[in-house]
Amino acid sequence: MLNRKVAGAKLAIIFAIIFFFSLLSGAKAIGITPARYTLDFQPNMEGDIEFCAINNEQKNLPIEIYVKGDLQQYVTLRETKATLTPLNTKQCFSAHYKLPADISGGHHDTRIGVLESLPAEVAGTGVAARLGAELQFWVEAPVPGKLVRATINIPETVLVGQSVPVRVILKNDGKEAVKVKVVIEIIDKTKGETVSRMEGPEIALNTQETKEDNFTWAGTKVPGEYRVKATLFYDGIVKDVDKEFIVGGLFVRINKLKVSEIKKGGIQKIPIELQSFWNEKIDNVFAELNISGADGVAASGIKTDVININALETGTLTAFWDTTDIQTGVYNVTVKAFYRGESSTASFKLKVVRESALGSGVIRIALIIGVVAILLVVFGGIIYANLSKKRG
Repeated sequence: MLNRKVAGAKLAIIFAIIFFFSLLSGAKAIGITPARYTLDFQPNMEGDIEFCAINNEQKNLPIEIYVKGDLQQYVTLRETKATLTPLNTKQCFSAHYKLPADISGGHHDTRIGVLESLPAEVAGTGVAARLGAELQFWVEAPVPGKLVRATINIPETVLVGQSVPVRVILKNDGKEAVKVKVVIEIIDKTKGETVSRMEGPEIALNTQETKEDNFTWAGTKVPGEYRVKATLFYDGIVKDVDKEFIVGGLFVRINKLKVSEIKKGGIQKIPIELQSFWNEKIDNVFAELNISGADGVAASGIKTDVININALETGTLTAFWDTTDIQTGVYNVTVKAFYRGESSTASFKLKVVRESALGSGVIRIALIIGVVAILLVVFGGIIYANLSKKRG
C-alpha cells in the first residue's frame, strides 16, 4: 500500500513538472498585433479595428476570439473562431465598433483577445491552461470642465555641450476650449538649482485637440543628472509635469565614501562609490586618496583597486588605510579618480574612532534597559510587600 502511495506521488510530481514546463514553453505561443488601438471619442463614431493573431509555435492551433471590457457592447466581431496553421503563422481579423452619442468622461479600456480553444474532452474539466493574448482598445472621452494633459518628450541621454530638444505635447481632455501657456525649467538634480528657464507662447486648444510646444536648451558642459519641469498655466489652473534625463560625457563622478567612520587600529577598508556619465563601458578605473587631519597629512598616495564601470552605471572602489598609529578625530579625505586619461576629484569627511566607541550606542541602550528592568523589579517587590501586609 505504501509503495503504491509513493509511486502515485512520484507520478503526480512528474505530471506537475511536465505541466509547468509546458506552460513556460507555450507562454508566448499566441501573439496579437497591434498591441493597442486608441481613439478620442466622438459621438456616434464607428469604424473597424484590424488585428492579427500570431502563431509563434507554427502548429495547428484552434482559437476563439472574444471582446470584454468597458465598451464591449459596442464592439462586434466578424469572426469568433478560427484555426491557425503551420503554413499560416499570421491570420488577420476585423472588429467593428459603433459608439453611442455619449459616454462618461475619462479612460475606457476594452480588450479584444484571442484564446486557444480546448478539445471537447478537456473543456469543462477545469484542469487545463489556455494560452492567449489581448489587444487594448482604448477610448478617451473628454471630461466636464477644463483639463489639459501634458507629456514631455526629451532624449534620455545627451552629450555634454549638445543642444537638447524639448517637446511638450499638450492635449485638451476637457469639454471646454482653453488657452495654455507653458514654462519649462531645466534643473540640476544634484544641486537642486534651475540652470535654464524658457517660456512658450499662448496656445489655444479646442476640446480633444493636441498640439506641441517646442523648446531647445543650449545644453551644458557639466555632466550629471538633470530634470526638465514643464508648468502649464490655463484659466487659473497651474499644473506641473517633469521628466529626468542625463547629460553624459567622459566623466566619472565620485559620489561618496560608503562609510562615515572607521575604527582606530589595524588596516581599515574605505569603499568609494563612483558614477559614470559616459555612454560606453569605462575600463581600468582607479583612484588615489590623500588624507589629512588637524596635525597635517596623515596619509598620502593610497591607491585603490581597479574596476570597470558599465555605461551610465555606478561602481565601487576600495582603499585600505592602516590606522594603527593614527589619532582619533575627523579627517579630510581627498579622492582623485583616474580613467581614460581623465580625472575627477572630490573631498569628504571621515571619522576615526576607538573600537569601543563604535559599540557605545548599543552599550548605552543595553545599560538603560538593564536599569529599567532593575527598577521594575524593585518597585514590583515594594508593591507586593505592601499588598501582603494589608492582607495580613
